[in-house]
Amino acid sequence: MYYLAKIKFEAVNDQSGKLQTIKEEYLVSAESVSEVAIKLNEKFGSGMSDFSVSAITESKIMEVVQ
Repeated sequence: MYYLAKIKFEAVNDQSGKLQTIKEEYLVSAESVSEVAIKLNEKFGSGMSDFSVSAITESKIMEVVQ
């Protein structure tokens, strides 16, 4: 299964120097919503300060063909 996970975090804008909220979406392959949360924490937990998951929804994507 694939899930669409939306995260947000704060970062300093290079041009203005002000703090801004960044929102990003990721397609995550997992068996459950809890597994998605675990994978996101493994990927962003140590590198991205104060990120939060704003939504996790099941995707209609059945398979990624490469």
